[in-house]
Amino acid sequence: MKDYFSHDYNSRNDTKLVRAGMKFGLCQAIGAYWCIVEMLYEEGGYLPLSEYERITFELRCQNELITYLINDSELFENDGEMFWSNTAIERLKMRAEKSDKARKSIETRRDRMTKQEFQDYIGLNPIILDGATGTNLQKAGMPTGVCPEQWILE
Repeated sequence: MKDYFSHDYNSRNDTKLVRAGMKFGLCQAIGAYWCIVEMLYEEGGYLPLSEYERITFELRCQNELITYLINDSELFENDGEMFWSNTAIERLKMRAEKSDKARKSIETRRDRMTKQEFQDYIGLNPIILDGATGTNLQKAGMPTGVCPEQWILE
């Protein structure tokens, strides 16, 4: 599954990106900016300042552009060791909260699901069971040597 993140639209008109575009070309600046934002999301929101060279290599752009975007454009924050985007951090927190809420909702629903509801559910959705499923089924009363899939449906 692909991870998507919400982001602001109309970034080409952001004065900070326009200034970067005036120095390095608008497409280069916007492209590099969004690639850096993606990298921040991939790394949980923070990257070391020492990553300039790697980022420059991966984006195939000028080191001056990356240095400018991270240090001088006011698009990112840093503490001398790491840099981040406050907006990305907030969105990562919202994503984690939504994920946690969904997980808790699923756990609550799963704990209350009847056999008929489960049969209806698996008729419409793929089910992936992990290694602890057998142990949990045995705790729920499944006898040893029984096919777990068959036992669930009976």
